Amino acid sequence: MSFKRARAAEHTRGSSFAVPDAFQDPLTGEGSNTEAAKKFRRLLIEKFLDGSATATDTCQLAYWHNESGGQGAEDLALNPRCHLSKEFPEPDVEMISVPMYLKKSVGRTVVQHPTRVTSMMIRKELTSLGILGSNAASPTDVQAFLEPDKELGDLYEHHCITIEALRQGFKRETIVPLSVYFDGVQYSKNENFLGLSELCGCGCRGWCSVFPLLEAFKRDLAKQHADLRLPVIDFKADWAALVEIAALRTWSHNLHACPCCLVKKKDMGNFDGFTARSCPFPLYDNCKYEATLEKNFKDFLLEPSAALPDVGSFEKQQCPFRCMFFIAGEHARVLHISPLLQIPGVSLGSWAIDLLHSWHYGPLSTYLTFVLRALLSTDIYKPGISVILDKEESDKLCLMALKAELWVHYKYRRSVDPEWSKKGSEAGGVANDKQNYLRLYSWWEEIHSETPGHTTNTISRV
Repeated sequence: MSFKRARAAEHTRGSSFAVPDAFQDPLTGEGSNTEAAKKFRRLLIEKFLDGSATATDTCQLAYWHNESGGQGAEDLALNPRCHLSKEFPEPDVEMISVPMYLKKSVGRTVVQHPTRVTSMMIRKELTSLGILGSNAASPTDVQAFLEPDKELGDLYEHHCITIEALRQGFKRETIVPLSVYFDGVQYSKNENFLGLSELCGCGCRGWCSVFPLLEAFKRDLAKQHADLRLPVIDFKADWAALVEIAALRTWSHNLHACPCCLVKKKDMGNFDGFTARSCPFPLYDNCKYEATLEKNFKDFLLEPSAALPDVGSFEKQQCPFRCMFFIAGEHARVLHISPLLQIPGVSLGSWAIDLLHSWHYGPLSTYLTFVLRALLSTDIYKPGISVILDKEESDKLCLMALKAELWVHYKYRRSVDPEWSKKGSEAGGVANDKQNYLRLYSWWEEIHSETPGHTTNTISRV
C-alpha cells in the first residue's frame, strides 16, 4: 500500500466502511437519498484503498457526480443486489459486536459478527404458510400445522411462555415451539467453528466472545414480539458444547464432573443404583443453579452482562452505568452467567441428549471398539508372515485387511440398499446399521465353537 493510501486508511481508521471522524460529514440532513450518497462515498474510498482506482479517478468521479447531481447515468445503473434479471433478497442478519483477537490485529479488537435472527426466520416461514400476514391459511392447513405440537404434551402446554401467551390472547398457531441445537463445525484442520485462536484471551477463556452471541439469541427469544411467541422446549448439544454454552465445568474436574448431578470424578465409573428413571446422586436442578449464582456472583471480577457486553469498554463508559462483578471461587461449579439459561423456561433440565450422542457415540462406540479389538486379536486377519513381524507391524496389516473387508461391504450395501446410496460418509453408514452389529455379535459368539478353518467362511455372512 502506498503512503497516500496508508494515510487515507488511517483517516478512516483502517476500514473503508467508516466515515472519518476528523471531517464533518457533508451528507447530514440532505433528504431521503442520504443513505445512497453515503454508500457511494464509501464505495469510492474502498476502491481507492484496495488499489482498484487511483487518486485521480476517485477525485474525478466525485467531482462529476457532485456537479451532475447524481444524474446522467440512469441507463447504466444496476442495483448491487441484482445479477442479470434476478435480485438477491436482503439477508435476515443482525450485526453483533464481538471482542476477538484477530491475526492481523495487535490486541483485542471488536468486530461486527453477522448472526441469523431466529424470530425473523420463523416469521418468514409462518408468512409463507399463511399463518401470519394477509394471506390467511385455511382452517384445515392451520390444524395440520398444529398437529405435531400435540406430541410435545406438557412440555408445550405447561411452558411458561405458552401459558402467558394464551392468557394474552395469542392464537396457538402463533406460539411456535422451538428445539435448539448447538454443536461445533470444523472449518480447518486445527480449529472448529468458533475459531479458538481468535477468541478473547483476557483470561475469560473465550467467554467474552461467546457471550455477545448468546446474549443476542436470548434477547430475541425473550422479547415480547407483537405477532408471535417462541417457547424453547429443549436444546440439544453434546457434553463439550453444553458445558461451553452453559459456562460449567468439564468432565475432567474432580468435584464437578457432571453438569446434571453432584457426582465426583472418582465416582463416575460407579453405576450402582442407576435406572432409566433414577440416579443415585443428587441432581443439579435449576434451584441449585440459581442458588450458586446468588452465592458466587458478587464483588470481584468484571463479568460480561447485558448492560455491558464488552468488558474492554469499561473505561470508556460515562457514569452512571451498570455492570456486573462476580467471584467464582477456586472450585466453583458455574464459571459465568450464561444467557442461554436466562431464557424464560430454559434450564439445565431442558438439555435433551439425542440418539447420536447418547447411543452411537456412547455405548455403541465403546462396544464396537471392543469388537474390533477382539477381531484383530484372532487369526482371521492375521498375515501369513506374522512370525517374522513384530506386534505393531502385524496389527497394522490386520487393520488394513479389516478395512478392506469393510470397504467391500460398503460397496455391496450401496448397490443393493437405496438408503445407503444416499450416504456420503463411509463411517456414517456403519453407525446407523444396528442389525449389522447384532449379526456381528452373533458371529463373534459362533467362532468360539467353530474350527479356525471355518472362521474365514463365517466372516462373509456379516
